[in-house]
Amino acid sequence: MCRVFQTSQGIVLLTGGLLLLALLLAGLAIADNGVGDSLRDGRHALISIRGGDRNLFVRGASGGEALQLTNDAASEGDPAWSADGARIAFSSDRSGNLEIWTIAATGREPRQVTDSEAPDLQPTWSPDGRQIVFVSVRDGTSNLFIAHLDDGRVEQLTDLPEIVAYPAWSPDGRTIAFTIVGEQDGAVASQIAVLPVTGGDLTQLTADTGLSHQAAWSPDGSAIAYTWTPPDTVPDERSAIAVVPASGGDRELLTDDDWGDLDPSWSPDGRRIVFVSTRDGLR
Repeated sequence: MCRVFQTSQGIVLLTGGLLLLALLLAGLAIADNGVGDSLRDGRHALISIRGGDRNLFVRGASGGEALQLTNDAASEGDPAWSADGARIAFSSDRSGNLEIWTIAATGREPRQVTDSEAPDLQPTWSPDGRQIVFVSVRDGTSNLFIAHLDDGRVEQLTDLPEIVAYPAWSPDGRTIAFTIVGEQDGAVASQIAVLPVTGGDLTQLTADTGLSHQAAWSPDGSAIAYTWTPPDTVPDERSAIAVVPASGGDRELLTDDDWGDLDPSWSPDGRRIVFVSTRDGLR
C-alpha cells in the first residue's frame, strides 16, 4: 500500500519498502550497540552484548571496569543520561514489548515509563529531567511523544504521515529537533526539523538529497550538528558531519571523505564535536 503526503519539498510517496527502511533507521541506535548520546560526570552509558544478552553498562570515559546496570535476557538499547547524571533512560522489551524505562546510574530503581502495544524507543530527557521525549509507532507510523515523569501522562507531540526519528531536546527546553524520513522523486530522503515542545508548526532546517539525521544541539542552542549521508549509499559506507544554524540557514560540512562519519556530539564548551568514524574499516 502507498501513502501520499505533502512536505515543504512537494508531493512525496511513502511505500511499504520505505516504511521498513525508515523503521530500520529509527531503530539504528538499538542495532549498532553505540554509546549514549552524551557523557555525564566522566562516564559513558553503553549497551554491550555479553553472553548473548544485550545489557546496559556504565564505564569511565578513560576506560577501566564497566559497571553492569541491567542483567536480564531482554534486548536493551538507546541509553540516554538525565541532565543531572542521576538516571539513564533506555528502551527495553523486558515487559514483553519495547518500552521506555529509566534506571539509577548505580543500577538501582528500574522504572517503566511507557506501557503501550507499539514499540517505544529513542528516549531523550528534557533539560529539567521532568519529561522524556521518545519515538513510538502507535498509529502504523512513527511520531514523537512526551512522557511526564511526575504524573505518568504521555502526550503526542507530532501527528505526521512521514516517519520521524532521533529526537533531540534543545538546551533551553523549548524546542525538539528530529529527523523526518520520506521519499522524494523515487529516492529515500530525510531532513532535520525543529518543533516547539508546546506543539505548533515545524520548521525544516535542511533540504538536501540523501539522509540528514542524528541531530545534536550545540550547548548554547545556536546550532545543530547532524549526520549527512549522500544518496545511494549508507551511513557506514559514506557520510559526513554537518552543522546548520538552529534558526535556519546554510549548512557547513565539517567532514566530507570516502568513509562514514556519523553520530555527532558536542563538547560542553561547544568548541569540539566528537563523532563515530569508519575510516579505519571499523566503527
